[in-house]
Amino acid sequence: YYLIKNIMAINPPPRRNFNFEAPLVHKTCEFYKTIYLISARLSKLDKLGLFLKIEQLCLEIINLSLTASLEKRPNKTAHLLKARMQTELLKKLVRIASELNIIEQKKYIELEIFLQEISKMSTNWINSIIEKPDSKEIPG
Repeated sequence: YYLIKNIMAINPPPRRNFNFEAPLVHKTCEFYKTIYLISARLSKLDKLGLFLKIEQLCLEIINLSLTASLEKRPNKTAHLLKARMQTELLKKLVRIASELNIIEQKKYIELEIFLQEISKMSTNWINSIIEKPDSKEIPG
């Protein structure tokens, strides 16, 4: 048992990643984790009001981008366009949360940087699909 435990620590079995996760999905999940941790410190009014909508939009973006990553190329654009629109709405709601002093300025800047990256990633993905409709490689 001791020998097997040490061998496994040195050489773990290879990880098989059957689930393709696009960088956009990963970035949005990281954003959601940050939002979730912030909402844990908020008052009940803020948590169940504006931040509830922010969390729901974030989950919707994860859903749309994950769906796009699993769809065939011609069907990806519609999901990505919806995700991009939801991202823009999310930017507005996070700004409102900052203006109402629900979140600190430092956290707002961190969230805004996340949202800008998510927006760029979705826009680049959409552009790559539109510009090269018959290419098989898709940036996420």
